[in-house]
Amino acid sequence: MSKEPVGAIVPEEEVATRRTKVMMINPVEWMALFTTGVRFAKQVQLIEGVPADAKLIGCAYDIRRDAILLVLESDEYEPVPITKQPPTQLVRLKFGDPAATKKKKAPKRKK
Repeated sequence: MSKEPVGAIVPEEEVATRRTKVMMINPVEWMALFTTGVRFAKQVQLIEGVPADAKLIGCAYDIRRDAILLVLESDEYEPVPITKQPPTQLVRLKFGDPAATKKKKAPKRKK
């Protein structure tokens, strides 16, 4: 069994990979879920572009970016060497249909 010296460079093809992506969420939008509430309907899609098989493998708050980071793993993501940072995607929380307007009550008819 050969021992490699400390700090030896390992060829890139020998480095293990993982299929991960980091989702970055604005804390203000995140807190709106809990403070104002959301009525779930057809128009509500909280996080766009997350595969159905995605698994949450970690989460943290990044003070430098002022964002909540969710680390997801999915077979649909490209393999990333464990020695490199996974790609980051900014997530916007969408509440309802922005084109929708509130219905106004019809005025009462005079008889």
